[in-house]
Amino acid sequence: MQTTSCIRYITVISIFLLTTHAMHAQVNNWSADNKEKQHIVGTAFGADFGVVSSFVYGYKTRMLKRPVITGIEFSFPYGEKKMDDWKVKTGGQIRVIGTGPWALSARVQFVTRRYQNDLVRMIGFGSDLALTGGYYKRRWFAAAEAGFDKAIVTQLGHTEKMRENYAARDGWYMATGGNFYYGVQAGFHAGRRWLFYLRGGKMMEQDLKHSPTLPLYVQIGINRTFHAGRR
Repeated sequence: MQTTSCIRYITVISIFLLTTHAMHAQVNNWSADNKEKQHIVGTAFGADFGVVSSFVYGYKTRMLKRPVITGIEFSFPYGEKKMDDWKVKTGGQIRVIGTGPWALSARVQFVTRRYQNDLVRMIGFGSDLALTGGYYKRRWFAAAEAGFDKAIVTQLGHTEKMRENYAARDGWYMATGGNFYYGVQAGFHAGRRWLFYLRGGKMMEQDLKHSPTLPLYVQIGINRTFHAGRR
């Protein structure tokens, strides 16, 4: 294998195993509409280790007498072959405490990632845990967020091109890395159903000493809500 290919292979594996993405489209204004049984659909665009688009579906209800949003989020980077690389998150977000316009929510998500190039195909599984707290009014909100995105295990499947030049081994590999992220988010409503929002922040590796090559993330998005049983 050529030296440049080896370097590329090692770099890609390291990035995938030791770093994770902080792109989230599940942004909510807890004070906008307190009615239960709402459907939420949305899309977002931003920068997160590259240019990324996201699509999200959520369902708002109540659990343990608290507002809860469960759903799924799909994102992919822009490139020649979009479906070679993607990420899916499933989980939920619950409003933990709140008084007046102030609220603190917790989010727990299971993460599946896929990356492929001409040398290797990688599928990874991990988790994303976060807290968001801020000031929520009916027409707008501003909040701070902090979380930890952890890569837990990754399956490698090498191509014939890789095998011809390197004794690569397929299989499952435990990942030891993850990223802390923190930032702010703010949004406003246009009408009763449309929410426009902006997020931004910084990422840091779990040793709290190093940052990813691109340590910042930014995202702009839009959500639309529907009441269950209504148009």
